[in-house]
Amino acid sequence: MDYKNPSFLTKLRWSSGWLSSYPSWRIRRMISRASEAAPARPDIILIVANHFEPAWNGSRVALDERDQISRVRDWRVKARRIGALIRDFDDVPFKHTNFYPAEQYSYELLGMLAGLQTEGLGEVEIHLHHGVDRPDTAENLRRSLVDFRDRLAGEHKCLSRMMAAPTPM
Repeated sequence: MDYKNPSFLTKLRWSSGWLSSYPSWRIRRMISRASEAAPARPDIILIVANHFEPAWNGSRVALDERDQISRVRDWRVKARRIGALIRDFDDVPFKHTNFYPAEQYSYELLGMLAGLQTEGLGEVEIHLHHGVDRPDTAENLRRSLVDFRDRLAGEHKCLSRMMAAPTPM
């Protein structure tokens, strides 16, 4: 800074009024806020997307069920560890959303993921690969989604319901 510069001195002179009063204003403001009701804390929602599919290994050939079960067992250990370490303001553990491919249904694998949901460590949602090998139809897509939705809700107690709605979301 060039203290001999007239424009600097002009700016300093112009700012001196509020610069000299700022510390006392700031202290008065902090004291008045402390005496008021506690301000509402902002809600922050953090979403971490992780596309985890037990059968996928980077190629078009799916892993066998034994390897998939091993992967989900490892995933459950990690999810529990993360849930124990990361909690929100209300002490709720970090939750994962597990998008499970409908066309790769496995009772055992979904049972393990549903167990994490029961423990409060996540939820299971519908994922579907369709129209990959051949074009899909609207009727088949709807049937596939509804059947899988009902299976997740009925057999595994997954998915949520709006109020007392008979069908899960």
